[in-house]
Amino acid sequence: MILKAQDLHLSFKGVKALSGVEFSVSEGEFFAVIGPNGAGKTTLLNVLSGVYEPDKGEVAFLGQNLKGKSPQERARMGLGRTFQGLEIFRGMSVLDNVKLGAELALSTYPSSFPGRRGRGA
Repeated sequence: MILKAQDLHLSFKGVKALSGVEFSVSEGEFFAVIGPNGAGKTTLLNVLSGVYEPDKGEVAFLGQNLKGKSPQERARMGLGRTFQGLEIFRGMSVLDNVKLGAELALSTYPSSFPGRRGRGA
């Protein structure tokens, strides 16, 4: 099991955002979260990534309970999220946007990365 959510509950000032959410994602499985505006999709992603702690329930990643782990700790474990952005940098291709993000995120940028001509190129 790669990711498992059990009985997740979260409220904001008495308004239930998540109520008993449960699912699991196995290796090789595609999983989607769909629903109308206000259904709790973003809240669920924020709980999974550690932005919010649930009022009740557990999240496990690769068999490890994530309670109390920060978003940064979860990202180092390999669990992260991205935000919807239709145009990150105008005038740049999707590949160039991805390459830029990779270069900024990695302390050692692999010289074998497609289009890479060496450090500082």
